[in-house]
Amino acid sequence: MQAVVRSRKSVLAGAVQAALAAGLLLHGGSAIAQYDEGGYDSSGTSSVQGAPAGEGSMGTTQVTPADAGQGSDAGASGTYGQDSVQGQDALQGGQPQSDAHAALPDGHEGHGAPSDSEWHLGVGVGVGVGPRYMGSDETMGTATAMITAQYGMFHMDPQRGLGLQYETRTGTKLRLGLGYDASRKDHRKETKDGHTFSVGGSDKLAGMGNVRGAGLLTAGISQRITSWLELDLDADTRLFGNSKRGTTWTYGVTLTPLQTEADRVQVGLHAQHADRKYHQTWFGVTPEQSQRTGFATFSPDSGQTFTSVGMLWSHTFTPHWSLLAGGEVQKFSKDIRRSAVVMDDTNATAMVGVLYSFF
Repeated sequence: MQAVVRSRKSVLAGAVQAALAAGLLLHGGSAIAQYDEGGYDSSGTSSVQGAPAGEGSMGTTQVTPADAGQGSDAGASGTYGQDSVQGQDALQGGQPQSDAHAALPDGHEGHGAPSDSEWHLGVGVGVGVGPRYMGSDETMGTATAMITAQYGMFHMDPQRGLGLQYETRTGTKLRLGLGYDASRKDHRKETKDGHTFSVGGSDKLAGMGNVRGAGLLTAGISQRITSWLELDLDADTRLFGNSKRGTTWTYGVTLTPLQTEADRVQVGLHAQHADRKYHQTWFGVTPEQSQRTGFATFSPDSGQTFTSVGMLWSHTFTPHWSLLAGGEVQKFSKDIRRSAVVMDDTNATAMVGVLYSFF
């Protein structure tokens, strides 16, 4: 029975953990409603994509999913991605993420071993709240549907995107996959076919122009030190789309202070670094943008983007039904806080979701 419970929880964690990247709940989910401080808009269904882990990562989720990411644009990884959500990662990234760890810890059991040749399939729904973009002082809520699938080393989920993971007998996990870093708008609402809906952006950015989304190539390595401690390092770079997207690296530790047959609690402590191109795209202000917005010009160097702490709790009711809840707080680096785009030095996200596992 314990083995069954663990497999369900592994699928669940992969589904939602990097979900808040970029202020949205999950990379690549389908939004059924969006709450925008003043209330829900009557927009019907719209497509929502979180950032890579660090980007949206609050991903990129990760929860896409970063990013957990990234106005995004994360998470997470995500890469939840952010991160994912590197989707990374857990929620590692803030907004454009996936970020992957955008921030939440990596809740996967590492079914990469060739001996695990079983299918794991789950569907679920969740709600979350986070910043409108990475560095925003405004919040937005999202409700999303999600699908996760895993077979041996191969996986498809909101946090890690599409890819594979291999785990050695010594506890080393190697990851390689594809993710998406969502776009950032310089407005908060769009109208299409007579329907108005919220987007990942803010009217406070009017004149900055939109930041295009980008497909990502993600790679990572983790090392289990003990049953409750794991070290991890993830990176993502543009594969197609926005040529100005740049590259990010997320590293840190994942702690598991509680794990029983029914419950699992994980805490992730991470930091994201990025190259100059990435920082300029998401936080820089060119002379032209300065003239249009009144923002002071800003040209950041490569270096640290933010540090984050995330928590994820999963509870298994039955072999099929599970609950997941989590949150993440990101603190931008001293250099990044100098940008006029960053209107809040600290971004926080929270989410809750339910998942039904078929097998």
